[in-house]
Amino acid sequence: MNIDNLNKWFMFVTNLGVLLGIVFLGIEIQQNSDLMKIQISQARADSIFAAQESLYNSEYAIPSLMKTFADQQLSIEDSARVESMMRAMHRIQENFLLQIRAGMLPEASLESIRNFLNEIARSQILRDIWNSTEHIYSEDYRNFVNEYFEQNPI
Repeated sequence: MNIDNLNKWFMFVTNLGVLLGIVFLGIEIQQNSDLMKIQISQARADSIFAAQESLYNSEYAIPSLMKTFADQQLSIEDSARVESMMRAMHRIQENFLLQIRAGMLPEASLESIRNFLNEIARSQILRDIWNSTEHIYSEDYRNFVNEYFEQNPI
């Protein structure tokens, strides 16, 4: 009888260990999945930034942005440059937000995203670019940006 009770306890502890192992494995898989999403997002942001680097370093970038912040009429070329820069910058900010949500960056890092959005909020042109391109970003980032704009109208 004593060995039978001991055997039951041993089976219980063994089954509990297996169950805890499965739960732990599930948590690890989820964390790994989150990390993969962040790495993919970072790679996408890096490739966009690298592709845009020549544009940022061109003699046209600053004048195009100056016209944008002055809400002046943009030429077709200026519009294309500014939209391309904003897409790259939004991808970088989207990646920051993803890393913050995953706990890889502190909550205080949200301030850098808000500072970026504050600059966009000053320009109707940049808001129009956001409105025409927001569908290409993650739902979380779209919600974050749109909530910010609702709270900070022009």
